[in-house]
Amino acid sequence: MPIIIIYILFTLLDTSNCQWKIKEKYLDNDWIFTTSAEPSSSSGYFILPSSQASANFITCATPPTSYITLSNSFPSALNYINPQFYDQDWISMDLYFQSTWSSQNVQFTLGSFSYSYIYNSPTTYLLTTGFCDATPFEVKTLNFTLQIAEGSTYARMKFTSSNTDAGLVSIRNIFVSRLKCYPSCNSCTGPKYNQCTSCYYGIQTNNQCPPCPSIQYYWKEEGCRDICDITSPLYYNGFCQFYPIVRIISSYIFDSIYSNEIFKWSLIYDPQHVDTTPTAINIYLFALGVLKYNSGVYRYFDSLSTYSSSTFLIGLKITIMLYNEIPINCGIQFKINNTYYGSIYRNASGIQTHNSKISSIYIFGTASTYSYLTVRYELISFIDIPKYAFLFSAIGNYTDGTSGWGMSHVDITSGYCSQYCELCEVSFKCKTCEIGYYFYRDGSCVSSCSYPYQRLSGSYCYDYDDETPYSQYLVQEYLDLEGDPEYYGKYTLISQSGSNLLSGSDIYYSYWYRFRVFGGPFVWAQAKFQRVHNIINPHHSVTIAFYILYGPSFPSDGKFIYTIESNTPVTKSTANQHYSNFDGSKYQIVYERINHNANTLTITWECFGPNNEPIKAYCAYYNYYIAVHNCQPYCLQCSDQSTCTQWNSTYDSNIVKFSQVECQSNQYYDKESVRCLTCPSSCLTCTSKLDCQTCQPTYTQSKLGCFCKVNQYEDSNQCLNCPIECNQCLSSTNCIECLTINNRQLSNGQCNCIDGYYPVVSDPKCQLCHQFCKTCTGPTSDDCLTCNAIPNIEKVGSTCRCPTGMSYQFATQTCSSCHSSCLTCFRTTIDGCLTCNSTLNRLLKGLKCVCAPGYYELSNVCTNCPITEDPSLSECHKLCNNNQLIWHTITCSSCDTGFQLVSGECQPICGDLQIKGYEQCEDNNTILNDLCYNCQFQCPAYCVTCDLLTTLPCPDVCGDGIITGIEECEDGNTIQYDGCFQVVGNQCQPACSKCIRGLCFECATGGWYIDPLITPWQCKEKCGDGLIIGSEQCEDGNTSDTDGCKDCKYFCRIGCSSCDYTTNTCLSCALPGF
Repeated sequence: MPIIIIYILFTLLDTSNCQWKIKEKYLDNDWIFTTSAEPSSSSGYFILPSSQASANFITCATPPTSYITLSNSFPSALNYINPQFYDQDWISMDLYFQSTWSSQNVQFTLGSFSYSYIYNSPTTYLLTTGFCDATPFEVKTLNFTLQIAEGSTYARMKFTSSNTDAGLVSIRNIFVSRLKCYPSCNSCTGPKYNQCTSCYYGIQTNNQCPPCPSIQYYWKEEGCRDICDITSPLYYNGFCQFYPIVRIISSYIFDSIYSNEIFKWSLIYDPQHVDTTPTAINIYLFALGVLKYNSGVYRYFDSLSTYSSSTFLIGLKITIMLYNEIPINCGIQFKINNTYYGSIYRNASGIQTHNSKISSIYIFGTASTYSYLTVRYELISFIDIPKYAFLFSAIGNYTDGTSGWGMSHVDITSGYCSQYCELCEVSFKCKTCEIGYYFYRDGSCVSSCSYPYQRLSGSYCYDYDDETPYSQYLVQEYLDLEGDPEYYGKYTLISQSGSNLLSGSDIYYSYWYRFRVFGGPFVWAQAKFQRVHNIINPHHSVTIAFYILYGPSFPSDGKFIYTIESNTPVTKSTANQHYSNFDGSKYQIVYERINHNANTLTITWECFGPNNEPIKAYCAYYNYYIAVHNCQPYCLQCSDQSTCTQWNSTYDSNIVKFSQVECQSNQYYDKESVRCLTCPSSCLTCTSKLDCQTCQPTYTQSKLGCFCKVNQYEDSNQCLNCPIECNQCLSSTNCIECLTINNRQLSNGQCNCIDGYYPVVSDPKCQLCHQFCKTCTGPTSDDCLTCNAIPNIEKVGSTCRCPTGMSYQFATQTCSSCHSSCLTCFRTTIDGCLTCNSTLNRLLKGLKCVCAPGYYELSNVCTNCPITEDPSLSECHKLCNNNQLIWHTITCSSCDTGFQLVSGECQPICGDLQIKGYEQCEDNNTILNDLCYNCQFQCPAYCVTCDLLTTLPCPDVCGDGIITGIEECEDGNTIQYDGCFQVVGNQCQPACSKCIRGLCFECATGGWYIDPLITPWQCKEKCGDGLIIGSEQCEDGNTSDTDGCKDCKYFCRIGCSSCDYTTNTCLSCALPGF
C-alpha cells in the first residue's frame, strides 16, 4: 500500500563532493503575479526596461502560476536585482515557446556578456499539457557558461525577443550555479583540495593551499582565525565544522524603538568620571556606549538556569565596538558574578586577550557624524560554570577620554554539548540523548534519522560515509537545484524509444519541486543510460543509494530497471512499496551495498514501458549517493575495514596507529593523522586535545582541561601562586583581579591598597591607616604619606599631627585648641595636658598644668603668692616631708620616700611603681591611652569610665561618634544601608557589588542599577528588565498603561476603579454609566 507523506526538503551537510552550488535563482516557483508601476517582487523581480513597471506576464489556471513572457508588444524583461556574477558561473533556464517563430532569437545579456538562442517553431506544436492550461508549446532548456573578462561584475540579467510577429516565449527556472571550491580555496578549477588557484590563507603550491599555523583554526571559505566560531566549535579534517550546539540566549543591543533588550542592561559608573549619557547608539552597528574611563555595563542572564538539556562548558561570544584605539596598557575586563574571567587589552605589542580569543575583527572606519575610528571585535571563550543564572559584566580600564567602547551583543551557548543531549561528560560526545533522539557520528543527538543519506542502526543514526571508519563519498549529486556543466559527458545514452529529451538532445535533467533531477518531465520516458565511475583509493565495498521518481501518471506496466556492474538487473515499479508526493508523483528509495574493489564502477538505469510518456509518465532519479568504503590508510588491498592483506611501502606500525588502545598513557589517538599524539603538557593522561583525564602536578582538572587555579598563573609548565595580594594574575608582577574585601584596587597591574589602608607583609588584607593619614605605610601617625582633610592638620616629614597647642577631637574630627593652661595636650579639657608653658609659671601635675609653687590661680592666670602667709590661699602652700604643707616662702630641703623636690616642693616620683600623693596609678611608661599616663588614669576617648576597675580595651560604643576598636565607621544613627550600620561597620545595600568604606560604587546585581545622581550613590530597582525584585510588584517590559502594570507597580488603567491583576482585567469602572 502506498504511504502518503508530505515531502520535506532537507538541508544537506557541506561536503567537498558537492561540486556546484546555487548562487541565484529566479522564476522557479508557482506564483501568481500582479502588476505594479514600480519595481517589486510581485512580478518575480522582473520589470519593463523602459518604464520600471512590472514585466509582461501570462497567468494560467493549470498549473496556477504566472510566467514572465516576451512578445512583440513587450519584447524585453529586466531583472531589477543586480547581484555579483563571476566568470565561469553556469546558467540554466527553461524557455517555453508559443506561436510562430522563424529563425528569430531570444537574447540573454548580463553586462557585456550576451548569449542568443535561435528558434524555429514546428508546423504544429506537439505538446499541450505541462505548461499553461492547454496552450500549445515547445520547451527548451538552455545552459551556458558566463564569460566575464574582469572576473566578476554586478549586473542585471535582461531577456530580449527579436520576434516581431505573434511568437511568444515564457521564461522559467533560471538558476545560476557556481563551482564550489575546497573550503581553503578562494578560487579553483574543481572541488578537490588540489584544484586551487588562489587561497584564503597563504599561497597555493601545486594547486594546494597550506594549512593554518598550529595555533590557529581554519574557517571554511574565510581563512585562519585564533578560535573556531562559537557555532562551529568542532575542529575536524582541518576545518572548523558546524556543530548543533544550542544558542541559549542572544542579547543584541538595539534602540528601544526596536527592542526592550536595552532595558536589561545597566551602567557601571566611574566615580572619577561620572557619565550618565551612554545608551544605544548606532555607529555602523548598534551598541551600548560610548563607555569611557572605568565605566562599564552588566546584565543578568537567567535563561541558563531554565535550559533543560546538558551543557559541556558554556560558550560565550562577546561583540564589542571600539571607538578609537584602546589606550596603551588599558583594556576591558569581563566578569561572571563579579569575578574576573577574561579581558582584552592593549600593550606595546598590540591588542592582547586573556582567557578568550579574537574570532573576528572588522574595521568600519570613521563615521561622518562621529570622530571615532570604529572597529568591531568578536571574542569567544568557553567557561566552566554551573547551569545557574549569572551576572555578566564588562568594565573598562581607560586612561584617555578620547577613546571608548560599546557592548554590541552577547551570545551564550551550550558549549561543546549538542542539543537534545541529556548528559555530556566530555567535549563533543553526548553520553545520553534525550528520549526519542539518536546518537550521531559527531557525538551529537539528532531528532530523526530521515535524511536521504542516513540509516538507523538501533539508537545510532549513521550516514552512508559513516558505515566504516574510512568511508568516503564518491558521488553526491541531484541533492537540490545545483547545476553541473560537466554532467552530460558523464552519461552515455545506450538506447531509447518513443519520446525523450524534449528539452534538448543534450539535456538529461529537469527541475521538479526544488530538485534538479536526472531525467524527469520532458526528458526521460523510454530510454537507458549508463555511467562509469572511477575509484582511485583501495577499498573493499561501496554503498549506492538514490531516489526513484515516477511521474504522477506513471502506468502500472511501467518499470524502472537499474544494474550495478554485472549483477542481476533490479526492476522497480509503482507496484512496489512507494511514497506519494504532493503533486501525485511517487518515489522509492534504493539502497545497495556491494563488495567491490575494482577501479571502476558501472551503473545503468532504464525507464521502460510502452505506455510511458515524458509529461506525466516519466522516470527520474535524485539524491544520488555513492560511498566508497576504503581500506585502512597505507593499505593497498583489504578484505574489510580492519583486515589489510597488503600494506604499502611507507607503512610503519611504530608510527601509524588505528585506535586509542595502541597509544601510550600520555597520548591520545588522532583519527585524522592516524597517529598517537602527545597530550597537552598540563595533562598526565587524556582522550583528546581538549579532554584531560588526569593532570600533571600543580595543575587542577576541570572541563577546560588541566588548568591553574584562579589564584595561580602558569609558567614553565607549572602552576605558581599569584602574589598574595592578587586574587588572579597573569604573572608574578601582573595582577588582573583584586578583592575589595581586602581593601585593594587594581592599578597598572598591581593590587594596591585603597586610600586609608596600608599593606602588611604576608597578609592579603590591607590594614587601616591612622585616622590622620589618607595614605600611609604603617599604623601610626608617623607612617603617613599624605594627610586626611582634617581642619588644622599639618604634615612634618612622615608625620601627620595637630599643630602645637591643638589636639584631635574624635567627635568633631578636627584639630582643636588645647585648654588655655596646656602647652600641648591629648584632649581639650583642663585635664588633658601633656606639657605646660613654663613662661606662664605652670608645671605638669598628672594631666593638668597647675601653677608652680609660689603662684596661685587668679582669673586663669598664675599670680604671685604674697610673702605673708594667707590661710585662704591653699595653692600658695607646698608639700614637704612628713606630708606637711608649708608656706611657699619656707624652704623644703628633703622629701619622704617616693617623693622628690621639684621647684622647692615635694612631688611624687612618677615611674617608681609607688602610688604616692596625688598619683592615681603607676605603669612606668609614657604611653597614652593605656589606662595610666603620667600616673593619672587616662583612657581612650571612647571609654565611658576610666578608673582602677576599667579593663582595656573599652567596649566599642556604636553611635558615640568615635571610630574605635573593630568599628569601621560612625554616623551616630541606626539607619540601615546608609553606609554605616551597627556592628557591621562600613555597610552598603545588599545589592551593592562594590562597597568601599561604606560607599557603594557599583550595583552589578540582577535587577538593580546604581543612581549616581544622588549622594551617596544608591542601588535602585531597574524597571523594565523583566526581573521582579525589591519593591517592584510586576514586570512587563513595556510602558503600556492598560495592561495592569505601570512603572513596575500594579496599575488600573484610566477609568477603572478596581482590577484583577492576575488576568489584567477591569472589575469595576470609576465613572457612572460604564
